[in-house]
Amino acid sequence: KISEEFNCSVSIAVRDAHDRAAVAYGTVDYSTGRRASTKDRYAWGSITKMLTGASILRLVDAGDLSLHDEVAPIVDPLLARMATANPEQKYSSMADIWGAEHVQGTTIYQLLSMTSGMPDFDTAEDCGKPSCPDPLRASLYKDWKHAWSPTKLMGADWVAQKWKEGCNKVGPLSSKLPPESFCYSSTSYIMLGMVLAAKANAASWQDYDQGAPLPAYLKEKLTFATKGAPKKYTHVHGYDRTTYNVKAGEHADHDNWEVAGVFSGWTASNTVATPEAVADLTWEIYGPEHKLLPEKTVNLMLPPTNGLYGLATMKLNGNTGQNGGKYGRAYGHMGATYGYQSMSAYFPALQAVITVGTNIERNEQEQPAAAMCLAHGALAGMTCTSFKPCKCSFPPDSDDKKHKPHKPLPPATVLELAGLAGAVAAKPLENQKKIRGAWCGTNAATAVQYLSRAGIAIALAVKECAARVPPAEDATAMEKFMYNAMNACAADITEIFGSLIWVGAYLSMVATECASHSKLQDLCAGMIQALVGALSQTAAAGDVARATCKVPPEVPEYVAPFPVRRLEEARVQPAEPPPAEALHQAPLRKAEEQPAPGGPGVSPAVVAWDAKVDMSKEDLDLETAMCVQDSMQAAVMLGQFGVALDQSIFSCPLDDLSPWTRNLCVEDISMMLLFVFQASSQVAGAVSHCGKAIGLRMGSMCYASIMRVVSAAGGLPAVAAGLDLSCPGTKHNLYKTFHGLTPAITHISSLGRRLANATWDVASRAASALAQGVPARDQQAQGETGE
Repeated sequence: KISEEFNCSVSIAVRDAHDRAAVAYGTVDYSTGRRASTKDRYAWGSITKMLTGASILRLVDAGDLSLHDEVAPIVDPLLARMATANPEQKYSSMADIWGAEHVQGTTIYQLLSMTSGMPDFDTAEDCGKPSCPDPLRASLYKDWKHAWSPTKLMGADWVAQKWKEGCNKVGPLSSKLPPESFCYSSTSYIMLGMVLAAKANAASWQDYDQGAPLPAYLKEKLTFATKGAPKKYTHVHGYDRTTYNVKAGEHADHDNWEVAGVFSGWTASNTVATPEAVADLTWEIYGPEHKLLPEKTVNLMLPPTNGLYGLATMKLNGNTGQNGGKYGRAYGHMGATYGYQSMSAYFPALQAVITVGTNIERNEQEQPAAAMCLAHGALAGMTCTSFKPCKCSFPPDSDDKKHKPHKPLPPATVLELAGLAGAVAAKPLENQKKIRGAWCGTNAATAVQYLSRAGIAIALAVKECAARVPPAEDATAMEKFMYNAMNACAADITEIFGSLIWVGAYLSMVATECASHSKLQDLCAGMIQALVGALSQTAAAGDVARATCKVPPEVPEYVAPFPVRRLEEARVQPAEPPPAEALHQAPLRKAEEQPAPGGPGVSPAVVAWDAKVDMSKEDLDLETAMCVQDSMQAAVMLGQFGVALDQSIFSCPLDDLSPWTRNLCVEDISMMLLFVFQASSQVAGAVSHCGKAIGLRMGSMCYASIMRVVSAAGGLPAVAAGLDLSCPGTKHNLYKTFHGLTPAITHISSLGRRLANATWDVASRAASALAQGVPARDQQAQGETGE
C-alpha cells in the first residue's frame, strides 16, 4: 500500500527476543524494473547517529570519557595531525573553525543532545517558499563523482565561523527549555566521530572502525561507507523527489545511485545495511537484553517526557497512531540522506523493533512514517489484547500516486497540539461543522445560479451582438476599440465568461467544503478562478454602468410616477406635451386619475426613453428570467453574508495568534463585504428586471452595476488571503506558526472550518503523537546531509 501510494520501494523488518520477520515491496531500480527484496541494502542516513551515540556512551561507562568533558582538548591533537598530513585542511583545532570563545565549554553531552550551537553542514532547510535552495545538494549533484569529506564539510563557508547562539542554555529540549535551544546538527555527530577516532588513537578519521563496539554477528551485516557512491554498496537506487533547487510547484526526480556525496556525513549518516540488520542494531542498543549498553545508560539516551530529542535518540511516538499510553511509546531515530529515507524504532511495551527503509527522499518523510504506523498497528494488534487499532496516513504533498487521507481530528485536540488551548475556547469550534455545511450548501447554490446566469447571458449576447451597430467609419482606432470593448455585446460576452469562471470557482469550493476533509488544491483553484471571474464580471459591470449611469440622469420629465408600457397593442402617439414649467408644477395624480397610455403624461421623450429595450415576447422572457435569477441569487448572497458574519465573529478574535489566523480574519471580513455588495447589486438588478418584465422602467441598473464593481473590490482581500492560505505556499506559511503540526493542520483545516469535523474516536491519538514527533529536518523542516 505505502509503496504504491508513494511510488517507491518499502522494506520493513520486525524483531523481538524470539522472532524475526521481513517484507519488501516496490521497485528498487526504475531503469531496469528490478523489484525489492528483503535482502536489499539501503542507505540509512541519521540512523547512524544511534550507533555513534552508543559508542560514546560505552566510553563513558568504561570511565574513558565523561559527559561533561570538553570536546576541544580531546579532538584538537587529532585535527592537528590530520592538518599536517593534508594541506587542504585549513584548520588544526576547533578554535580555528569556530573561535575559542565558542568551543570553550562545549561538552560531549551538548554534542550528543544537539544543544551546543555547532551549525549543521546540511543546507536543506525550509525557507518558507514552495521551493528552497540547497547549495550543498547542488554541489554534490554537479560534481557527482567526488564526495565531500567530513573535514571539508566542517570547513565549509556556511559551517565555519557560523556558531549558533542560544543552543546551549540548559541541555536537551524539555518543557522548561526554549525551543530555540535545541539546534539539530549533524556536524555535532561528525565531531563525536572525531572524539571516537581520537580515543581509538586513529591517525585520521578514515582509520576509525565504526563497527568496533558491535557484537560479532552485526559486524558482518553493517557497512559504514567512507568513500564511493551507493552503487559501490547496493543495487538499490535512491531517488530525490524533494522541492530543493527546482522551480516552484515542481519536484525533483534525481537518481542518486552514483552520487558519491550521499555518505559525506560519516559518523552522522553513512550506514548501509538491510532493514533486518538495522533492526538488530536497534535491538542491541535499546532492547531488554542490554548487550551493548547497560539499562541505566540507555535510560540516559531517552528523550525527556516533554522533549523530542535525548542523547542520539528521537521520540517517535508520533508514528504509532497512539496518543499516550504504553503502546504509543517509541524511540529510536529517523534517517534521511540524498535519495533514501528511513526509520527504526523500539517499542518498550511490545519489546519489539520495527525498521523501515525506502528509496525515495521527500521533504516531509511521510512514507517511512506511514509504513511504521501501519506496521506498528499490525504488530500490536497481533500481540496485545488491550491494543486499540487505529488508522494511519501521512499524505504526500505531491502527486507521486493517489492516496487516501485520514479523517480529521477533534477541535480540542488540534488546539491543544497547536498551543492555542489557553487562548481559544473549543466550544465555538464545535459549531464549525454546521457552518461548513452552510458553506457547502450556499456554494453549491451559487454555482447553480451562476450557471443559470451564463445561460441567460448567452441568450442576451445572441440578440445584442446581432443588433450591434458598427462604429463610424471616420472614428479613430482608439475610438473603434473603445466602442467595440464597451457596448452591450461586449458586456454580455464578458458576463458569460465571468459567470462560467465563477461556476468553476464555486464548484472547487464545493469539492472541499462538502468533503470530509479539506482539499488544498481545490481551494487554491477556486481562489484563482474567483480572481479571474471577478475581473471579468467587473469589466461587464463597467460596460453596463457606462451605458446606464448618467450625471445628470438622461431621463425625461413626466407626471406619472412610472410610465406604463403598452405590451400587446400599438403604442398611441401622445398629444403635444405641455410646457416644461407646467410639468414641474403639475401635482402627481392618484392612480385612478393617471392618464391611460398615450395620454398627456407621456411625451415623445418618455416614450423614447421607455423604449430603450425592445419589449418583444423574447425580451419579456429574458427579463422574467433575469428577474427570477437576480432574486434567487440575492437570497443566496444574503445567506452567504450571514455565514461570513458568523465566521468573522469566530475568527477575528484569533487575529493576533498567528499569520494563519490573521489571514482567516481578513478573508472572512472581506467575504462579508463581497456578499453584502453582491446581494445589494442583485436586489437592484432584480428590481430593474422584474419591473421591466411587468412593463415598468425602474431604472436601477446603474446602481446594480456599480455595486457589482464595488463587490469585486471588496472581495479582493478575501481572494488574496485565500490564496495565501490554500495555494502552494500555504504549508510554508503555517510552518512559521505550527511547525511539526503543519501536516495535520493543513489536512484538517485549510480555512479554519474543519476543526470540528470529527467522528473518528481514535484520531486524536495520532494527532497528539504527531505533535510529539521528531525535530524539524528529520520530520520535515531542518536538514542534514546523509541523515
